[in-house]
Amino acid sequence: MRVQAFLAAVASSLLLAAPAFADPTATGPSGAYPAGDAQINLPSAPTSKTWTLRNTGTDPVWVVSSVLSGADASQFAVSGTCATRGQANPLALNETCTVVTGFRPTSTGAKSAVLTTVTNGPAFTTGAITGFGRNLTGALTDFGDIHVGATPVKRTLHLTNAGAEEFPLGAISAPAGFVKGTDGCGTKTLAAGASCDVDFTFTPTVAGPKTGVMTIAGFTPTGLFGLAGMGTEAAAALSPVVADTSDGQATFTLRNPGNEALRLGAARLVGAGFAIVADGCSRATVAPSATCTVGVRFAADELGWRNARLELPVTNVPGPPVVARVTGRGPGLGGTDTDPFASPFALEEQPLARLVGDGGDALGGALTNGAACDLNGDGYDDVIAGASQWSVTPATLSWEGAAYVTFGGPRFGSSDLAAPVSGKTIRIEGEKEGAQTGTGVACGGDVNGDGIDDLVVGAWAYEYDGRPSGTAAVRGDAYVVFGAKDLPAAGPLDLGLLGTRGYRIVAPNGVEYDHFGYQVAGLGDVNGDGYDDVAVMSNVADSPETVPPRTNNGRIYVLPGKATTSAQDASTATLTTILGPAPGQLSIVTPAGDVNGDGTPDVAVGVYTAVYAGRSTASGEVFAVSGSTRGVVDLATPSSSLFAVGGAFAGHRLGIGVASAGDVNGDGADDLVIGADSTAAANSDAAYVVYGAKADPAGTARDTAGAGAPRETAPDAADTVLDTAALGTRGYRILGAPGSSTGYGVAPAGDVNRDGVGDVLVGGYALGNGRSWVVFGVKDPTTLPANNDGGVSALVPANLSDTTRYVSLATLTAAQGTSLSGVSAGERFGRQIANVGDVDGNGTDDLAIGADFAFRYGRTKTGEVTVALVPGPVPAAPTPTPTPTATATPTPTATAIPEPTATPAPFASPAPTPAPPAAKPVPALASRRLAADAHGRVALTVRCAGIAVACPGRVTFTLAGVRRTASFTAAPGKTAALRVTLTAAQRRSLTRHTRLQARLTLAVTIDGTTTTRALLVTVREPKR
Repeated sequence: MRVQAFLAAVASSLLLAAPAFADPTATGPSGAYPAGDAQINLPSAPTSKTWTLRNTGTDPVWVVSSVLSGADASQFAVSGTCATRGQANPLALNETCTVVTGFRPTSTGAKSAVLTTVTNGPAFTTGAITGFGRNLTGALTDFGDIHVGATPVKRTLHLTNAGAEEFPLGAISAPAGFVKGTDGCGTKTLAAGASCDVDFTFTPTVAGPKTGVMTIAGFTPTGLFGLAGMGTEAAAALSPVVADTSDGQATFTLRNPGNEALRLGAARLVGAGFAIVADGCSRATVAPSATCTVGVRFAADELGWRNARLELPVTNVPGPPVVARVTGRGPGLGGTDTDPFASPFALEEQPLARLVGDGGDALGGALTNGAACDLNGDGYDDVIAGASQWSVTPATLSWEGAAYVTFGGPRFGSSDLAAPVSGKTIRIEGEKEGAQTGTGVACGGDVNGDGIDDLVVGAWAYEYDGRPSGTAAVRGDAYVVFGAKDLPAAGPLDLGLLGTRGYRIVAPNGVEYDHFGYQVAGLGDVNGDGYDDVAVMSNVADSPETVPPRTNNGRIYVLPGKATTSAQDASTATLTTILGPAPGQLSIVTPAGDVNGDGTPDVAVGVYTAVYAGRSTASGEVFAVSGSTRGVVDLATPSSSLFAVGGAFAGHRLGIGVASAGDVNGDGADDLVIGADSTAAANSDAAYVVYGAKADPAGTARDTAGAGAPRETAPDAADTVLDTAALGTRGYRILGAPGSSTGYGVAPAGDVNRDGVGDVLVGGYALGNGRSWVVFGVKDPTTLPANNDGGVSALVPANLSDTTRYVSLATLTAAQGTSLSGVSAGERFGRQIANVGDVDGNGTDDLAIGADFAFRYGRTKTGEVTVALVPGPVPAAPTPTPTPTATATPTPTATAIPEPTATPAPFASPAPTPAPPAAKPVPALASRRLAADAHGRVALTVRCAGIAVACPGRVTFTLAGVRRTASFTAAPGKTAALRVTLTAAQRRSLTRHTRLQARLTLAVTIDGTTTTRALLVTVREPKR
């Protein structure tokens, strides 16, 4: 009992005794603060000071009060987080809260107060918090509407000191876009009631609103006196820009998407056989957003094919007239044999279709990466453009992002994509706010094997449900949207509700997948299964598995195509993973064509931040990776790539743009065009054409000096590192002006000048109004001047050790190329460019140029894509036919040739089993003579032998880098007839070249076992 009583007494003493805490310790507001001059009677404090309270001890600290005192305390305000840190929410060790004192005077004159902050420990009192109330009056200076590039317009801002005290004014500065002129106010003392004037001028360089605020040093708020003006500019958008009038009249509609009236001259036709009718455009003034129309009729009695250009001169917009191509074919033979658009070819004189985005879309910030795309299978290629800032709710900048598809056709023309027309344009919308869908868009080729091209779209900022959010979180996904004949009528299409129209590519919540979908690409069928494959980039992903681990080196995932719509997991489905060589973002992944001539499409990867050969600060590097490689490809390992290309000097940023250029030099291997928009504005920007090379069968030894170290350059070897400062015969430089951003966008142009050599498209969005060039291809670089010819370097900075030969854009002649300028400066015309295939079906590739900051229809940063329709060859006249049984015009034929490399047997033996092996099906072409008909179809006869059951199979036909597939079923010992329909690009290649190689793969699957046979065929264009 005594023990129990003792324990009870101890317990009682523990419960009743006060805790033995030491005194709380903290640091808090102290010292004086001069708030300066501030305008009176503003709704919020124009100037403020933030004070910090910190708990420096182990005992909790809480705020009892924080108040201002003094005669002018009402001229100041108190706020901050310390108001919520009372006894119920104290500060722990090293935790802080803030007290904010704002100066918000209601009367003029000197003001002063002090701040006292009381805690459960120490109390803190500041020194004097002072300020001076001012009453400076003025008004918004509005310059009104001013034509872009007009003579500077002057306005005067009148200031008055309405206070009772004199006001010593600080220095006055003009906002960006405005220029300060005569200044009668800055650094002057303005007496009470006195006034002064400051002049400003405004010369807009781009259409759209421009605002800013004049600042007075030491006086707040800085935004009290605003300047505003509107840059105005007329623009012209014609639709259609190409039309065939064989069946009658075509009506052309000219719209003014600018914010200034469009004044037109007299419409005219260049070319015989057509007449203008119902002309509402000649000498008309077209108000902003208004239209006029003009009709063109084909003369029914004209014989043969006719071609003309409709010209609509614009008198208040510099440059050539707005033009359209008009064609017609009458009965019989005859007609013109020249094209008024073709010779001499000038890009700015071609029909230009203007595709305008919705407000804030930044349309054209991404264009098709890689091959052209026919998403509805109608034989006309389509224009694909990303708009990563498209918003479901524009007022809140929700930035779901979108991709637009404008479908090609025989009457292609300008369009306002803010109101997509069913059957002509479809908007494919991001599914989540902030996803920024459309930063990367690409033609995936035939991903699902149905014979129609498919679309790949990236959404790098997509946030997954149930995962962390924000910029520090792993984000991003991608989508494959199946092409279909009914796709033009399916919009708008929500990527979150694809259903049977495609599938999502998802990435795990791992650092290896950050920014998944930043870039996407269609690669062709790299694994030979009949389905085209895609690549998805995570540009800032980490590689923790490397030694040492790399951060932000970026990764690329090559994923197989498939016909199902279930989600594809990048962590389990990947064929190849490409690791960036070092910390620093990957810039681009793109199909490279077949750069080593082995019949498998390859991959090009740009790393503009890479350090090549010790040239620090982002000299840049580009790697060509074999499409046949599987597993992990580490670009830090020299042997991992077919070849690499290094930047010519520090800061050159080689690899900011990369594209396949086709076979420019005609050696049977595809070539690359690479951009390098140097970091420093004073340094030369450039693009490079780098020739591919067939793999050396002997296996040329590769230099292994290591990443960033000098490596040998052997111009005749396929497997080496090429130095753009010494390309030799492996390519040449396209030299741009310093600060022009030449090379940020690069693309193949096809054979624009029809000389049998591939040409390239290069953008320089920061030069003047922005400019894009078609540079005609050069087969032999030794015909060009070298950088150091005559002891003078063409590069800036000068480098006489650089021997690379070059074409200069500053002195480009009509024999070397042509160019097209943007509408006005600041629109970033040429930042993204693309070869979009044959949009209008005339047999020639067309070109797209983005201007993602364009101002149209009164919408800021709407973006615009300009599609230049390149003229095609004059169609052949029909052959006279005395009887219905006359033979047709000769067509291309193909002759099969053996594979270049021998194999022990055409097919591998089946896996051994206890039972005797069954007979194998042997697919073969019954005829080695192939012919493409007038509709671009190749008829094949397939025979299946060696088995007693039917042979179901698939044929893959690869020509000009494009794959087409078809299925067949052949009875045992019999033949099956099928047709492969060539794409527009393949048909163009047959027309353009005298000899092409195609690859045929025949695959038969019996009881789960697939037997394949591959053939190389040579396709020749017969003499006519």
